[in-house]
Amino acid sequence: AGDGQQRQQQQQQKENNQQQQQQQEEDDEDLEQDAEAEQEATAAAAALKASQGAADVAGAAQKLLLTKVLPALQSQLVVDGQEVARAPVALALIKLIKLLPADVERIALPRCLTSIAGLLRSRLHSSRDAARDVLGDIALELGPEYMPTIINVLRAVLPDKGFTAHVLGYTAAGLLEAHVKAGVEPGQLDDALELLLPTLEGDLFGQVSCGQGRGLGRRGPVGRRCSRQVFVQQACSC
Repeated sequence: AGDGQQRQQQQQQKENNQQQQQQQEEDDEDLEQDAEAEQEATAAAAALKASQGAADVAGAAQKLLLTKVLPALQSQLVVDGQEVARAPVALALIKLIKLLPADVERIALPRCLTSIAGLLRSRLHSSRDAARDVLGDIALELGPEYMPTIINVLRAVLPDKGFTAHVLGYTAAGLLEAHVKAGVEPGQLDDALELLLPTLEGDLFGQVSCGQGRGLGRRGPVGRRCSRQVFVQQACSC
């Protein structure tokens, strides 16, 4: 009877040990899970803090671009006291504008284009030629999808009558030619061509055509009849 009782106690002790070991394993597993959860929470908090810091840096950088860099470039776009656009400044300004939010671009881009297009009203051939070259570089930098914006600015700055009508047609032909030489895909300039049709019609059949070769236009390439042919050729190539 004593041996049986002893075996029973040993068996009970063994079961108790197993239960204690199992409980210890469960406690260790809970502690490990708690530690992992704490690590994940710490990592998430660090990532959130980093993202907030990056957002703060991005916001500060954008504010600096809008309040300092952009106005500085705009102020240097045209040479003081001269009707000449600075091509490197213009391209740098356009590249900067493309990096800014869309709502800022909608305001800054037409402002930049208007400053350059205004030089096309100059009576100096050299100023107009330089402005056209800069606009051509800008048009290629922006891509064909921005041509309607450029054309709308040109039409707003250059009245479609008299000398400026000749300038408008000649400049539009040059921009189309630049895109054609750059390998524009068919259909990419359809919206721009639709805006240019009134100018094309006036240059071919309206009073603009009747005024070709008289006055100021006679002394420069803008007033030549070949500009109308170039316009038609480039329009048909797009």
